[in-house]
Amino acid sequence: MLSFFHMENLGDFEDQDGFVDLLRHSSLRANRFYQCGCNMDTILGTLAGVDALRHIDLSGCLVTSEALNGFFEPLVKQGSMVNKVGLQAQDEVTDVTLHHIGGLNHLKSVSLSYLDNIMNDGVQPLHSNKQITKQIFGCDQLTI
Repeated sequence: MLSFFHMENLGDFEDQDGFVDLLRHSSLRANRFYQCGCNMDTILGTLAGVDALRHIDLSGCLVTSEALNGFFEPLVKQGSMVNKVGLQAQDEVTDVTLHHIGGLNHLKSVSLSYLDNIMNDGVQPLHSNKQITKQIFGCDQLTI
């Protein structure tokens, strides 16, 4: 059983539908997509339906804010077991995204770096939750 998937520096691939189908029928627990330039919107929509998902890292990936929010919001509503989230160098991450991430009941670790569009109000609920290990750096606009 495939439980961890790591994809790095992928500009595009020919059979995205096949890849999405693979994800749809998997029991992946962890996914790390690092600096992927392919359309992550469809991939995120599929990952939101993977019940076994526990860890997601989308650092540096091309994704719209609508897709990010559309990924995390259903995870919160479904009571997802996701406990670790990593986001880096994405202008699409906003306080709304952080609000959804903070709603994950099983969240234990979050890593946020070089996110220019998050503010103190968005980070505050994560910051004040002592059950969550936080790594936040490169976000110079934050004062907390």
